Amino acid sequence: MTSPFPAPPSDPSDRLDIGYRGPRSGDIAPLGLRIGARLFDELVMAIPMVIVAIPYIDIGSNPPEIDLPASAVLITVVLPVVYEFVAVAWKGATFGKALCRLRVIRVDGGRVAPYQAGLRSLVPALGSILALAMPPGDGADLVGLLSTVVYLSVFWDALRRGLHDKAAGTVVVRA
Repeated sequence: MTSPFPAPPSDPSDRLDIGYRGPRSGDIAPLGLRIGARLFDELVMAIPMVIVAIPYIDIGSNPPEIDLPASAVLITVVLPVVYEFVAVAWKGATFGKALCRLRVIRVDGGRVAPYQAGLRSLVPALGSILALAMPPGDGADLVGLLSTVVYLSVFWDALRRGLHDKAAGTVVVRA
């Protein structure tokens, strides 16, 4: 049975300058490691988000309710963008990517420029930003799912580049 996802590139014309040589430094990051890194990063970002939400949890109701003000909701959109931007622009990797021994580089193999890190972190957040600008119930939830599509797009690209990587001219590789 064949996989619905493309195999790593075998034709040299499909390769980036970094190439694809097997499980060594500089190779395209495997999906399992990318998913693990993303899950760890989500956990890292959840900690300050929970701290911000605690004062707005009504534990007296059954079930407990959370009534976040707009400023707290805005933090849930801004924090991931800032976290990803600062980490990738400064070190080339978020905490999760560093833990999984991955890094983000330009497609030509160079270090990611700050504008590329900014664009790469902003693209997944566009859906959430649009959803915040829309009145509730007018498709805001559907628009908010755009970030999911951005991250899932790594599954149908031979070089495992998501839409955010393509927009920024980056690729995730083994460190």
